[in-house]
Amino acid sequence: MTATTRQSTTPGFDDQMESSSLLKPATTLSGNQHPISGVNSDAMPMLSKSGGGGGTISTGPNALDSDTAMQVLEDEDVGLDIPAPRPSMALKILYGMPQLGTFFSNTLLNQWLTYYYLPPGEPQRISASVFGVLLVLGRLANAFCDPPVGYLSDRSRLRLGRRIPFMLFGAPFLAIFFSSLWFPPYPGNNSLHPGQTQNAVYFTFMFMLYNVAFAFVTAPWTALSPEITREKSDRVMLATFSGLFSLAGNLLGAMIGPFQANHQDGLNFLGIQFASGLQFCGAMAGLLLLVCFWVPLLVIKENPNAPRPPPHNIVKELIVTVKNPAFRSLIGITSFLPMGVVFVGTGLPYLCTQILEAAPNDPDPGLVKPGTGESWTGLIAGIMIAGALLCMPFVGPLAQRFGKKIVMLFSTILMALLVFSISFVKFFPDPAIPTLIGVAIMAIPASVSFILPSAIYGDVVDFDSRRSGQRREGIYAGANAFSNKIFMAIGSAAIVYILELGATRADPIGIVVLYSVAGLVMALGALLFSTHPIRD
Repeated sequence: MTATTRQSTTPGFDDQMESSSLLKPATTLSGNQHPISGVNSDAMPMLSKSGGGGGTISTGPNALDSDTAMQVLEDEDVGLDIPAPRPSMALKILYGMPQLGTFFSNTLLNQWLTYYYLPPGEPQRISASVFGVLLVLGRLANAFCDPPVGYLSDRSRLRLGRRIPFMLFGAPFLAIFFSSLWFPPYPGNNSLHPGQTQNAVYFTFMFMLYNVAFAFVTAPWTALSPEITREKSDRVMLATFSGLFSLAGNLLGAMIGPFQANHQDGLNFLGIQFASGLQFCGAMAGLLLLVCFWVPLLVIKENPNAPRPPPHNIVKELIVTVKNPAFRSLIGITSFLPMGVVFVGTGLPYLCTQILEAAPNDPDPGLVKPGTGESWTGLIAGIMIAGALLCMPFVGPLAQRFGKKIVMLFSTILMALLVFSISFVKFFPDPAIPTLIGVAIMAIPASVSFILPSAIYGDVVDFDSRRSGQRREGIYAGANAFSNKIFMAIGSAAIVYILELGATRADPIGIVVLYSVAGLVMALGALLFSTHPIRD
């Protein structure tokens, strides 16, 4: 009996795959066993490369076209038959718990860090030009740490597992360095004070160390997802619980604005004096990060049967990753889309306080009364989060009915259009009204973005495994995070310099441009993701 042979539709990708694959290319196989699972290869499709140019699947004389070949690739489980226990319900739930800490801390970071150091209409704690450069440097430190961390976690053979030690020992440093960002040596914002230079030096080191620690902890944690779930239903459920924790983190983040508005002059908690509400939130976010990364370790059991990765150096592994067409298109929703979201989040305090909030003594103030802009930042975020929570039960069934790609693509396009439309709200008599309508509709695509990207990431790793017989969760997590952080670095600098165009009630052009660019970035992400080869 002749085994099924298969050829890739992507030139160059199979060349790299075959050089590292445990599934050695063969035209005919008889009575052979799969080198990982031990399954007889006579009954299982194998990877091979023939001399032709187009993609084919053949069984004897029969051949299928490229599109059918791709669909078979999606339906088969080649390379995925490594023995692995089904995840328990406790594991499905608690695996997503780090999302609670990371989404709360990211909301604080993305919405309020720039606002904290560059308050609108007030002296800056660090000069804007310097602050933009420092944000880029920190993001780049994170980006260049992600692939090596993922690579090392793939090859780690410690007693506690491949991924767990990174989370166990890295989480305390992540918590400390994040909290430190909100405690500069000179928290006052007097531009004439020499503390601007000291603040810049302090922020440089703390932000760099935070980003390194973030990569050290999150890349291995992300790599666990496709490793501990093999069934599609398990993967979607894991992503759904992660999405719920993400929403909870965002909901906590929505309370930051009102809390800061009520504690602008500081507060005393357990005998500790905090200079502002944002300082207190920074300290609590660090503690939450520690708890959320440690608690899941009580139930996470890594798969002891995970195969060793191929004996390639990190450069070759990254080349394999980049040559994977499913990974390249994934960047649309894991780099472009988050970059647009950061634009939206960072601009929200400025939008609420400088455009939506009525001017003092305005005879017709509208919905956002003078002095309530910071509180409305949390309210608007809360409306979107509540709406996304209501929509989340429909995401899984829609993905099953139409496929994850179609649902994700449609939601990204809708998000891009809605974000772009916010640029025009200042031309309405009460800009808060169209903003609230747009945000309410935005809850629909937001619910999708909380769930599907992580499930699609797992599919991308499986796509590689079907072709190579290898499990490269770590390097894919690292490469994906690298791309994300590069975009975040570019976005962080762009935000600062766009807001320099004007971020006050008298001159809000920078805020308007920020939301226009955010919508365009998301649209580009949708365009790239439209090329995704996995239809499921």
